[in-house]
Amino acid sequence: MIKVLKLITITGLFTALISCSTSRYNYEVDPTPLVKGNTKYLLKDLKVNLKTKSDVKGYLSSEEMTKIFQDKTVSYLKNNNILDTAKDSYELFITINYTRVFVQFSDTITFPQFNYTWKIQKDGKIIATYESKTMKVSGGLGSGMNVFTKLGSSDINPEVEPGYIEIIAKSIVENDIKDIGK
Repeated sequence: MIKVLKLITITGLFTALISCSTSRYNYEVDPTPLVKGNTKYLLKDLKVNLKTKSDVKGYLSSEEMTKIFQDKTVSYLKNNNILDTAKDSYELFITINYTRVFVQFSDTITFPQFNYTWKIQKDGKIIATYESKTMKVSGGLGSGMNVFTKLGSSDINPEVEPGYIEIIAKSIVENDIKDIGK
């Protein structure tokens, strides 16, 4: 009986240690030099791959969206005290795949789908990488968003898109970038 209890205890401790040491991030340098909430980053590049209906006009272009994402991301990095502007800092590269979702039979957008990847480099060497799953701005992330959802409408609602961009940029910084490291 005591041997069984010892075996269960050892197995439980081993499982706990393994699960605590795993990370959703891929660290290319072991041990990682990145310190959670302390390492500062220079936003070196941010790209937006926009998927949308080609025949709908009046919404942000890919270039306009990229500029807003860059501004918001830098703002959140600064607000979380993890922005660096030095040339020799850790460089952050982000790619966001953003899909506009339209209300059925309509030109009105609703909550977008997105995923993103990022990598951190220093002196040209990759330090860490991450690739998110595809997500949708909704529920808690999109609460308070006034979305016009009239079926079959040709009305556009470009005023909601900057709000979605802000929510996504904030989520990337505060739920990922800020959390990188040991």
